[in-house]
Amino acid sequence: MYRFDTSNQGSFFDYEGLWERLVPQDSVFRLFREYAPILIQSEDFSGLYCEDNGRPSHYALRMTLACLLQQMLDESDRGMEVQTRVNVEVKYALGMALDEPGIDHASFCVHR
Repeated sequence: MYRFDTSNQGSFFDYEGLWERLVPQDSVFRLFREYAPILIQSEDFSGLYCEDNGRPSHYALRMTLACLLQQMLDESDRGMEVQTRVNVEVKYALGMALDEPGIDHASFCVHR
């Protein structure tokens, strides 16, 4: 007979619970995600964009963090595109969702 449990089953959309299992505790990407926002914040880029029109400043923040990771990993633009699409640790470090498509290689050139 089927019974209804009141267990705390996780959702596929509960990314925070998945990150704990997918990214090792001693990963350098965990340290990057923890300390990079202390050094670089969205407010640093707010003067570069119009407040009521255009892209919000969080896009520039993610691209700047991605460029830092690119230098850390010694990747090309196309290599970093692949990393942001398939590497779970890179997605975690950038604060991306698991189902996000990644960052196109042309965005790195435009951001620099």
